[in-house]
Amino acid sequence: NIGVDSALLSPRQIIQAFMYIDYYVRAGLTYTYHIIPVYGEPEALKQGKGLHMTITTESLDAGIHSVYFNCGVAGSQEYSRRFGKYRRYYLTQDYSGRLQTIPLIKPSDVPNREAYKWLSRGLEEAIIGFIEQAKGANYSIHASFYEFTHIPIIRKLVEALERGVDVKIIHHAKDENQYLLKKKIGAKTTTEYDDPQKENIEWENREGVKEPHAESVFQAAKEAVSEVGLTVGPDNVNFDKYVKAFNTMLIERKKTTTMSHNKFMILLKDGAPEQVWTGSTNMTPGGIFGQSNVGHVVRNTDVAKKYHDYWVKLSKDPKKTSLTSDPSDLGIQNWTVKQQPVLEGLPPKGITPVFSPRLQPANGGKEILDWYAESLGDAKHSVFLTSAFSIAEQFFNILGDVKMVGGQPFESQSYQRYILLEGKGGHFKNKYPILKKCHHNRIAYGDILRRRGDDDELIENLTGLNSH
Repeated sequence: NIGVDSALLSPRQIIQAFMYIDYYVRAGLTYTYHIIPVYGEPEALKQGKGLHMTITTESLDAGIHSVYFNCGVAGSQEYSRRFGKYRRYYLTQDYSGRLQTIPLIKPSDVPNREAYKWLSRGLEEAIIGFIEQAKGANYSIHASFYEFTHIPIIRKLVEALERGVDVKIIHHAKDENQYLLKKKIGAKTTTEYDDPQKENIEWENREGVKEPHAESVFQAAKEAVSEVGLTVGPDNVNFDKYVKAFNTMLIERKKTTTMSHNKFMILLKDGAPEQVWTGSTNMTPGGIFGQSNVGHVVRNTDVAKKYHDYWVKLSKDPKKTSLTSDPSDLGIQNWTVKQQPVLEGLPPKGITPVFSPRLQPANGGKEILDWYAESLGDAKHSVFLTSAFSIAEQFFNILGDVKMVGGQPFESQSYQRYILLEGKGGHFKNKYPILKKCHHNRIAYGDILRRRGDDDELIENLTGLNSH
């Protein structure tokens, strides 16, 4: 309770459901939680026999694994409680073009980066710390990113480059087709609208031409990198070397059917892979401060080497799938399956990296999602699942029904499934009611409280960092 508003202490604010988030917990400390049932009328409460649980949170500075979760609660009462006085109402347009206002608590409006620090919860600092381990020319940082626009991270990578570090970043650079009207005498082109209220437009002496165009993710990364300059000038003896290194820092990944969705870095020393940064975090302000994300450092040379082998394969911008006349592992989907075939039963002791995209199995064959789903189904005590956007059918078929053992429903009181969803609409709209109906499942999902009676002090607002 150190530093907590006394009005918020649980003896006064009784928890109505068994769901509690401790925003004040810190790494490397020991905490004791007292869980006490409370009975009776509001003015005459009586405490029952409680449980007492002591835990020690993991240190983030040593060991094989360090895991960093950001707050992931930009749209929360706690965010509003801390920073609500900086709420502003911003003008925007809805999908129909009507002007409207939306309330946002933008971290950039909060002095001294206090909102950024709270939302990051150490995630941004950990990314920077990982990069800063590369002290000089005997180090390399080889990375692969999807979205890559957070200027402080880009700046730290450029600073590493100026220390002589070999910095190479594969990034999503897929082109998309754009249709342009170009002049051509005698040509005639018609623009048709699905909206019946809009009239078609006839273009004389114009033809529609399909041209490749950089996707927005690709373009945004290039623009962000161009905003970060070198700090050394022409008077530095290594200036030309740094200019060349900066100009070749980005490696374009174009031969991808959808997106190159990686978010990892490998730290190498004297050419040997030592550590990996991985997780779900895009290198964007929204990924670090807005969405719920995790960063994971793995200090294991075998794992780092496997990641680096994958990075080397990606750096060559491989095609999706090998043709019959190609080497068997030329395509990236073939290569990933060859590195780690579909598992059977429990994985081997240690850490087993599984990379994507993967080749679809032949008829009747298993894919890696089948193995994950079977592992969920075989769980004896508990299941913990986080899912954004949707849930694969293999998972849904397991989670949407009661667990069966020997043809009978498994009714052990110690068995529960804890499922965290992005929301209950969108792709979850039809699946959520089925998941909720199963008594094994305990579900939480993201949402914001937009109304609170006459009290708007704790109306939950987003940061404006994300559109999804």
